[in-house]
Amino acid sequence: MLKSRRTKPFHILGLLVLVVLAVAAVIAVILSRQTPQDYSWQRVRAEGRLRVGLDPSYPPFEFLDEATNELQGYDVELALELGRRLGVQVDFVYIGFDSLYDAVMTNKIDAIISGMPYDPNWTEDVAYGMWYFNAGQFLVVRQNETQINSVADLASRRLGVELGTTGDLEARRLQRQIAGLAVVTFPTSDDVLHALQDNQLDAALIDAISAYLFISKGGKVKLLHPAISDESYAVVTNRKSVQLRSAIDAILLQMKEDGFLEKLRDRWLLGQSS
Repeated sequence: MLKSRRTKPFHILGLLVLVVLAVAAVIAVILSRQTPQDYSWQRVRAEGRLRVGLDPSYPPFEFLDEATNELQGYDVELALELGRRLGVQVDFVYIGFDSLYDAVMTNKIDAIISGMPYDPNWTEDVAYGMWYFNAGQFLVVRQNETQINSVADLASRRLGVELGTTGDLEARRLQRQIAGLAVVTFPTSDDVLHALQDNQLDAALIDAISAYLFISKGGKVKLLHPAISDESYAVVTNRKSVQLRSAIDAILLQMKEDGFLEKLRDRWLLGQSS
C-alpha cells in the first residue's frame, strides 16, 4: 500500500515542534536560575507592609511638624498613596540622608522616598525607578511675559542666577552660545526672583523648588517648560527588587496620568489646597 507523500513532512514537523519546545524549556530554566528571587516584594506582599526610608529634614518634601511632631510633606503623602494603591501599610523609617543608600542595599528598608535625585554613580549598587518630580533648573520669567518663551529668546537679555549654583554654570554655558546674553549673579535665589519681578532682569535660571516656593508666597513669575537641566527625584530600591520596582513604577505612571503628582506639587510647593 502506497504511503501518502504528506506522511513524512508531518513527522518532520512534529519533530521540529518537539525540539523547539525542548529548547524553550531549557531557556526558561536558565532564565529562572539567572533571575534572582525578589524577596523584598515577597515580604511586602506577605506582611502587607512597605518600609520606606527618609530623612525628615527636607521641607516641603519631608519634615516633622514643630507643633505636633507629625511627619508631613510631599514625599510622605506620595508614599502613603503608593502604599494605598499597592494595598499595603507604609512604615516610615527615619534615616540620615547619607545612610539611606546603605539601608536599602542591606534590606533594612524596601525603598527610599526622600527627595533622592538620580545619580549615575550609584547605579551599580541601587536601582532608580521612574522619576516623580524634576527639581532641575528652569527658565523663569515674569507672569505677564510674552516675548521670552525659551532660551532661544535670550539674545541681548539679562539673565539672573544664584551665584555658585548649577543655574550659574548653565547660564555660563548659554552665554557662550547666545549673542549678547548678560549673566547677573545674586547671593540667593529669592534675590534673583525679586530682581526679576522688579524688572531688573529679563529672565532667571533657578531650581524648580525655589521658583515654586516663591510663587506660593505671591511671586508674580512663572516657569517655562521643559527644564534647562534635570534633577529628577526617584524612588530608590535594592537592585534585586525587580518586581517591587516594577510595581512602584506602574503606580507612579498612574499618578502622572491621573494628576495626583500635579496635586502634590500644587499642595506642597504652591500652597494650593486641592
